[in-house]
Order: sequence, then C-alpha cells, then structure tokens
Amino acid sequence: LTYLGRGLVLVCLAMTWQLQKKSLPDKYALPMVSVFLCTPFYVTTSWPHYFAYLPVCQFAVLCYSRAAIRRFNIQGGLIYPLAILSILLSSIFFFNQFSGWRSYNAAGMLFISNLLLVLALLVIVLFNDEMCRKNASPVMRSGNC
Repeated sequence: LTYLGRGLVLVCLAMTWQLQKKSLPDKYALPMVSVFLCTPFYVTTSWPHYFAYLPVCQFAVLCYSRAAIRRFNIQGGLIYPLAILSILLSSIFFFNQFSGWRSYNAAGMLFISNLLLVLALLVIVLFNDEMCRKNASPVMRSGNC
C-alpha cells in the first residue's frame, strides 16, 4: 500500500500541474485542492483532523461542477454526483448512522470522501477542452471553458 499511496501522490501532483496549465475560471483554486487531496496518501494516519481541508475542497469542486452543469456540459454531470457523494459521506448525518467515531473511522469514510474528490479532479483533468467548448453556450465557446 505504501507504493500505491506514493503513486497516488504522483498522480495528484500531475493533476496539479495539468490543472494549473488549463485556463479555468478557478485557475489557482483547483490546483490547490489537488495538493490538499494528496495529503492522506503521504501522511500515514487515520485521524479525522488530518481531513480538515475536506470541506473547502468539496466546496471548490462543487462550485466548479455547478458552473459546468450551467454550461450544459457533460463534465459537470460527472463531477457533481462525486462532489455530492463526498459531502454526504463526510457529513454529520452520515456519521450518526455509525455506532461511534471508531466505526466511522474504521470504515474509512473520510478517506473515501477524499478519494471521490480525487476522481472528480481526474475527470476535470482528462476531459478534452474542445469537447467542453462544443457543449458550452455560444458565449462560452469563444472564451475559456
């Protein structure tokens, strides 16, 4: 698992590089989210306070996905459910479904929530900009997607 974790850190750093190269409205927010999301892959602990960045990352990804949905972009349709599921898994409502914090923590809910956001960022990185412009509104086609 150590090698897998290090590999995922490299994937997150590559996503950071790709995100900062894209001309996104949130040019600096999403690369920073990617840096935060690689934390559990190089910090070997399962303490919940190591996931303190998670709400900010969820909000940033959710805002990006809402903007993509408003442009009738299929990318937003893929990112939005991942962001919502991440928010639900890390919510107090979901936490209360477990017998206590130990069982919630043992199930890895915060880690899974983090991983869902990594997948959402991967969709943003891998999605073709031309396809994004094609699905965008006429105003958005001329500018950055």
